[in-house]
Amino acid sequence: MNTTLTVSKHSKLLRRYLLKHNRRFCTEPNPQPLTPPQDDEQRITQTVQHLLETPHQEWSSSQPLQSLLFSSPLPSPRSILKTTRSLPSYCQALNFFQHLRENSLSTNTQSLSHSFQALLELAGKEPDAASRLFELYQASKEWSVPLTVNATALLIRYFGRLDMVDKSIVVFDEIDLPIKSTHIRNILIDVLLRDGRIDRALNVLDEMLQPVSESPPNGVTGDIVFYGLTKRGRKGRNVSEEELIKLVLNLGKHSVFPKTNWLTQLVSSLCRNGKINQAWDVLHEQLKLGAPIESPTFNVLLTGLVRCGDVKRMNTVLAEMKESGVLPDVVTLGILKLTLLFSIL
Repeated sequence: MNTTLTVSKHSKLLRRYLLKHNRRFCTEPNPQPLTPPQDDEQRITQTVQHLLETPHQEWSSSQPLQSLLFSSPLPSPRSILKTTRSLPSYCQALNFFQHLRENSLSTNTQSLSHSFQALLELAGKEPDAASRLFELYQASKEWSVPLTVNATALLIRYFGRLDMVDKSIVVFDEIDLPIKSTHIRNILIDVLLRDGRIDRALNVLDEMLQPVSESPPNGVTGDIVFYGLTKRGRKGRNVSEEELIKLVLNLGKHSVFPKTNWLTQLVSSLCRNGKINQAWDVLHEQLKLGAPIESPTFNVLLTGLVRCGDVKRMNTVLAEMKESGVLPDVVTLGILKLTLLFSIL
């Protein structure tokens, strides 16, 4: 496929790019002199201008372009990332990346990694994104281009959306341990749960829950796990209430607590299924760990205790609500009225 744009098309693209970055010249009849841009931004604009003006076969012989890219001080990795992003097509970005790789910048792996990240972003928007992305990932290993954390996240997400979850797993398994951060593990868990791979997702979570883990769970982990395991119509095997209780307690030890609606749903389910003692234990373990329990969760436990006629533990729950600064709401008052009515009858 011919990836070289005609000179006229280059000119049109250049005009659009310059128009975007210099709007004041078009809107002011007598514009005031612009404040000189920051060196990085000016260099990015000039670099993109030369890349669009010059056919890519002539980039190596363009002295202004070579000076912008390879003279000291070298452009920062951030500048290279923004330059690659500013190119209007995947093919141009690929040509630019190859130009960097084949020239003196090839020794600067950080800049190459950032250019490659932008290349992945553009490839993900292509009609044949699935094949392009995997080819690029394979090529990155051949070219010895380390993936940035963001590039790794992009690949895992993209492959998940493209129903190529096996490729997401390959990327995760092959990256270096320092890149397997909480953020990257969260993304993989989300991809796995969406695809119904419950056990593999829980294995990744178990690694995060280890006492010596360098990538412990955070609030995002909890949201992904609790939502992914309880949403209706999800793929994958059923997860027992006992498994859910264990997850709640283990995440709670890392100060990761389920949102009120999810915890309320779990306690309510346990009460409906006659597991009032387990519901009691879940709520009280969360209290001990410092979870911010709200009135809806207390209410469903109170309702379960009413059905059991356990007035003593009801009084304990009401006292704990007061100690926790949780005010009774209309539902709480309704439960108490119902209890009083039953006691009269």
